[in-house]
Amino acid sequence: MSHLLALLALVACAPKRPPEEVAPPPAPVAGLVEVSGMAAKADPRDALRRTLATAAVGPCYEGALLRDPRRYGEVVVRLTVLADGHVEEPSVHLSTLSDDLAEACVVEAVLGLSFPGVTADRLTVLYPFVFASDATPREVSRSLKVRYGLLPADPGGDPTNPKEATPEGVVYLW
Repeated sequence: MSHLLALLALVACAPKRPPEEVAPPPAPVAGLVEVSGMAAKADPRDALRRTLATAAVGPCYEGALLRDPRRYGEVVVRLTVLADGHVEEPSVHLSTLSDDLAEACVVEAVLGLSFPGVTADRLTVLYPFVFASDATPREVSRSLKVRYGLLPADPGGDPTNPKEATPEGVVYLW
């Protein structure tokens, strides 16, 4: 028994490894806005996108990274915007983030938004938030961005033809 106590005392006094530093996460990105509901007088997608982009979801992802520094994924939120601009019934429609606390935080951030100037009685909106950090594999990050139209699916050009100019902003990694 005394050997066990001595071992526990040694373990408790052992030097601790410093915590791994995690780079601050980049701002979440999202592009696609899917809208359904009563006919609107004007297409509301741009106004909805601008407002949803202001949702304070950064701290949600920061918390997820503290729980797992390699975490990444998407959270698609489904919400209803009423004629007065208030949000009703936000929920997680789809998530690959696999972090219940972060998902609930995103829903809470969306609930606090207001959409003035909505010209329809009621709109149902699906909006994706894409979360990736420096630890996210590049191909996964690119795939998420392509899915939501933030990057072109086919960057164009032919990487096997050295005489063909590479399109601006494209880097071939194969």
